[in-house]
Amino acid sequence: MNYELFYLLAFQRSGTTLLCHLLDKHPEIVCAEEPEISKRIVYKQFELLKDSSFDSIKQSLAFYHVEPDQYIDLVESYLDGRIDENNFLKSCYILFNNKSAKYVGAKEVCDLTAYKYDYLKKLISFHNKEIKFVFIERDIKGVVNSFIKLGFYPLITRKLTDFNLKIFAKRYMKCLNYIKKNLSTKNTHHLTFENLMKHPQDELSKIYDFLGVDSSKETLDRILNTTSHGIRQNYTGIQEEIAIEWRKNLSDKNILWLDKLYKKSSWLMPHSRSF
Repeated sequence: MNYELFYLLAFQRSGTTLLCHLLDKHPEIVCAEEPEISKRIVYKQFELLKDSSFDSIKQSLAFYHVEPDQYIDLVESYLDGRIDENNFLKSCYILFNNKSAKYVGAKEVCDLTAYKYDYLKKLISFHNKEIKFVFIERDIKGVVNSFIKLGFYPLITRKLTDFNLKIFAKRYMKCLNYIKKNLSTKNTHHLTFENLMKHPQDELSKIYDFLGVDSSKETLDRILNTTSHGIRQNYTGIQEEIAIEWRKNLSDKNILWLDKLYKKSSWLMPHSRSF
């Protein structure tokens, strides 16, 4: 069977865990929850790559009922030079495919560390540009608020000051534009977290159409209206209010500043399929 490869991509705290689970529930899609196998290659962390007990890899192997030895054999084939990055990564995701799905892939986040390593450009080069991306973007206020709830900003001192908020927000915008710059509009479906929460059926239908899988009302209803268990979260339904909970934690001053920064610094992907 010929499998198609795709990635669900975003910055951290952009709704990827939820969307990954909703994609993985589709009978024709396997979307692994951030095994970070490709990052181990980009970061040259080869000892972690072949460590099946490494948390992100271990969770995926257990969830999809894959024997660690199967994965280790693949890693050794790659490290010995018998297969290249494209075939190695695709073979890893096929290992997770115990439902004969048409599309196989994984959620990956391009955070500030990945941005420093030019992760996305290298990931695309592994596959000779022959992959599809589902790219989800979240309102900058929602991303900032999510880190406030966690109690820190990435790569900054843990003090939640207005000064550190501005440092992080500027770094976030650089990373976000880096992602957009490297994604081909031809092979990318772009959506927002806010639209997903407000119109989940419409947004999922567009993604499924983009991937060429069943987007019937019956399939959508089954995915959205049945509780389920994922690697990192249990799904009990869409909680639309999450999309605007930043109103509780951000001051009017910070909201105004973040909106101005986004308007000034961001650009939309031309011809995006979801706009």
